[in-house]
Amino acid sequence: MNGRLLGIGEAITLGWETFKKQAGIVIGGYLLYMVIAAICYAIPFVNFLLILFALPPLVGGLYLLILNATKGTNPTINDLFSGFNQYGKWLGVFWLFVLATLIAYIPGGILMGIALLIANKGQQATSTTTTFQPGVAAMGAGAIALIVIGSIISIILIFVVLLRYVFAYFLVAEGAAPVAAFKQSAAMTEGHRGGLLWMLIVLWLLAAAGAIACGIGIFVTAPVAWLALAHVYLAMKPQAAAPAETAAPTPPPAPEPTPPPPPAEPEAPAEPEAKPESTEPPEKTE
Repeated sequence: MNGRLLGIGEAITLGWETFKKQAGIVIGGYLLYMVIAAICYAIPFVNFLLILFALPPLVGGLYLLILNATKGTNPTINDLFSGFNQYGKWLGVFWLFVLATLIAYIPGGILMGIALLIANKGQQATSTTTTFQPGVAAMGAGAIALIVIGSIISIILIFVVLLRYVFAYFLVAEGAAPVAAFKQSAAMTEGHRGGLLWMLIVLWLLAAAGAIACGIGIFVTAPVAWLALAHVYLAMKPQAAAPAETAAPTPPPAPEPTPPPPPAEPEAPAEPEAKPESTEPPEKTE
């Protein structure tokens, strides 16, 4: 059965307590990840390929490090690079997220496309008689309304994707296949997505708050937020059902008492043995 959703304060407290115990490895792992990610973004020409094919397993390794720190199971810096040992899994969960996000954009994107077509036709109709007006003024109220509605729909659907599959990376870190992780995450979050929405908003604000201190504070606030989310995942993870108590086996019925054997009949007295007759001839008398 599924576990429970932690309160926001409870999750942050647990994240902070874990951070105090594992500060060195958590900060070191997060800092190393940020440096490698910055290098991947900065390399010209191939940065796009590095982001799509090199960062996913590194993100997976960071999830594993955070999860091991949360569990207290001796996290090491090698966890950060362990994702490359299961490269296919981490690439698969990354591309599933990309696909789900693109699907979420489709309805809003259609509305925005219609709005642009309306605006383009409006501009063509008025270009011969009036001065061309670029930007919002030329689009018209209808096109602007479609863009706003499309944007709102896209944002809502992206949040739905995020809330359904927020635990997919943690599940893959524990050995699940990408598709199975998506299905299990959707089942785990069922009925808790409203609470998870506020949880993620607060954790995001907590992580972003560290950037205020010249960017240095993010190396504390971001790991704490990540550890808090890991605690939420472990609390909501389905627990194995306790084995049902089985009734004590009914003892076999006691065997019926065997009736005592009938008393033995008294033996008849033995007859005296007859003396054997003498076979010697009688003595002669004179």
